[in-house]
Amino acid sequence: MEDLVVVPLQNFDITPTVNDLFWKEKNKRLIEECGSVKQLQEIACLLLDIATQRQGVIKGLMKQVLLQGIKIDEKEVMNPVLEKGGA
Repeated sequence: MEDLVVVPLQNFDITPTVNDLFWKEKNKRLIEECGSVKQLQEIACLLLDIATQRQGVIKGLMKQVLLQGIKIDEKEVMNPVLEKGGA
């Protein structure tokens, strides 16, 4: 195998699309206007499912990138730590 080339994640365009920003705003409003703890829990679980699925997609794409001889520091794509009571 060829030598790996380490590339910073900043070299990739990871800017959210207009559709992603619209989806984010739509769901942010849904959460802010939610008056039910039960509904809020359901929304949180759905968002957790989406986050987990996206993380799997990212890791799968990273494996493909590695096959092409490009390495990205794993710390740059780790799940963020959620602080209890944080924003």
